[in-house]
Amino acid sequence: MQQLSKRLQRNDEECFSDTTLAGVMALTLYELQAGTSTQASGWLSHVRGATSLVKLRGERNFANTFGFHLYFASQLNDLIHAVGRRKRMLASADWSELQYGKEPPSAIQLFDILQELPSIIEYADAIKAAQTGTEDHTIVNHLLALTGRAQSFELRLTEWFSKLEKDQSQQSNPLLFWPEPSTLYTRVPPSHPSRVFPTFLCFPDMAIAEQVVLCWTALLFIPRLLHYTEQRLKQDGELPSSYRVGSSLSALATDSTDLAKKVAQSLEYFLHPDVGLMELQFIGFPMNLAMATCNSLGLKEAAFFGLVRARLKETNTGMGDFLDTMLAKGGGLAAVRLLVS
Repeated sequence: MQQLSKRLQRNDEECFSDTTLAGVMALTLYELQAGTSTQASGWLSHVRGATSLVKLRGERNFANTFGFHLYFASQLNDLIHAVGRRKRMLASADWSELQYGKEPPSAIQLFDILQELPSIIEYADAIKAAQTGTEDHTIVNHLLALTGRAQSFELRLTEWFSKLEKDQSQQSNPLLFWPEPSTLYTRVPPSHPSRVFPTFLCFPDMAIAEQVVLCWTALLFIPRLLHYTEQRLKQDGELPSSYRVGSSLSALATDSTDLAKKVAQSLEYFLHPDVGLMELQFIGFPMNLAMATCNSLGLKEAAFFGLVRARLKETNTGMGDFLDTMLAKGGGLAAVRLLVS
């Protein structure tokens, strides 16, 4: 870390090495854990720096397992940043076109789909900001276009999920996730409101856990977003007979309640003492979205997130303060404004 600044100023292999990228990303972890007053702005600054370095590294990102893990983590931070800003992700290389053998890894396939989410949110915000008037027909066209994009996004994610499920079924452990007795559940009195889930969701490994929870988290946007477009079209008297609510296209994205509960029940998997700080960093994004959804729908499961926060504080990290800062600055709840409309 002491040599990081010098390494970054050198335009050579040392500058683009896994070690250098890991150092930059370690700074994002520091900002998250330190609990300083500038942690949110510092985190965003280091995320941008890591993103730039990833783009410059090109195919070096996939030269070995460690490099690929760093790439995956940087893409997650990039996505969180873009969703928090409610702006489309900046153009980057299409990593899905690189040669991986038979096909890209499931994580690459997932991020190729997820990068569309911030753009959909941005488009929806623009429609919501538009005033009704002489150009109502234009608004209707945009609402129908938004519906199509949201349904396409949902369909791609559910197809990705089905393929992951099929691939996992051929492994020694054929399940993508399964319930296990919850330790958090047993730590609170029977009458406590946060004592909601007697089980948590377990996964074959951490990589699959991250991908599945990201998929569910992204799908949280779709049912409420499509409900908004349907209500807006009904309000304007322009609901076509062919209009279909997107959640009916998929057995996976049944409703926001089901998805939010799945995400909430998954959080304990990332809170085990042996998972390390990097996995604690992962849960912030899905936790914020699931918590906002539960609160907006008035679900009793919203009380469970207080139990998760208490567990985070026990780890002596600044994660709780970081989440509060991101929420206050629009990095969290602002991202789910469509969910509570």
